[in-house]
Parts: sequence; C-alpha cells; structure tokens
Amino acid sequence: RGAAAPVEAEPASRWLARVGRACIAWKTSVVVVGMVVLGISAVGLTQIRMNNNMVAWFKAGSDIRVADTALSRALGGTATLYLVADGKQPDAVTRPEFLRALEGLQRRAEREPVVGKTTSVADVVKRVHRVLRDNDPAQEVVPDSQEAAAQALLLFSMAARQRELGNVVDDSYQK
Repeated sequence: RGAAAPVEAEPASRWLARVGRACIAWKTSVVVVGMVVLGISAVGLTQIRMNNNMVAWFKAGSDIRVADTALSRALGGTATLYLVADGKQPDAVTRPEFLRALEGLQRRAEREPVVGKTTSVADVVKRVHRVLRDNDPAQEVVPDSQEAAAQALLLFSMAARQRELGNVVDDSYQK
C-alpha cells in the first residue's frame, strides 16, 4: 500500500489554505460582508409567512373548496393547530388554576376570526364534572379542587378509549 499524499498536496486542502489566507488578508472586508449578509437575512426572516392551507391552492368554487367550506361550518374547521401547555411537573393538568388558565387561552383563541373551535383537557374535566352533577349545565365548570379534577380525568379514562384522553393530555398529566 502506498503512503498517503501529504495534506498540502490534496486539492481541497490547497483551496482551503488559500481561502484562509484571503480571509486573514481581507479580514475587515470579510467582517463587513458577513454583517451585510446577516442584516439582509434578518430582514428576510421577518418576511416569512407560514401558510399550510393547501385548500387555498384550489380555485374558488372547486369541489374541494366547496366541501371544505361545508365541513368548516359543520365541524368548526378543517385545519388543525396543536398548542401544548406544559405544567412543568406531573399532575399539573389536574390543578384548577392550570385548567382555568387553559380555558382562558381557549376563549382568547376563539376570538380570532380564523379559529372555528377549540378543545382541551379543560373541556373534558368540565363535561365530566357536569355529568356527575345530574347533567346540570350550570355545573359545567372547572372544579375547585385538584382531587375533583383528577377524579374527572380518571373516570373519563375508564369510560373512553385511551387514545381519546391521550389526544388532550399526556400520561403524567403534565402537558
């Protein structure tokens, strides 16, 4: 087996050495050009708009747009956005103050014109709380105790498929 060629003999190494020498020789220019590129990038970042509404790609009046409009009216929307509220500790989701804050976030989101419907673990707790109190609509509220909220989630988990509760809360009741 032949000896490896010296590093300086390799074309990539020679090219990198030349680039390094040029950067050192013109260091002020390199810094200025870097700052200009960084500034242009910062301005460009502010112009990025995320839009994953692929339905808008279809012509108005097309079957897809008509169906999407009908489904949106009937179901509260066809595009889903998930927000995760992290309580930072296990069982945080069973705390009434956490559930009320989550409920407040839902009400705020529902005021946005693009939001058709919101669903959270707070809705599950409130619904079970109501059902346990003779289905009295006035009782569809977040319970005042952490124990009552935890019991509501336990009852729901026993009555529903695990996936249904898993759609709104993690196993440790932290998120």
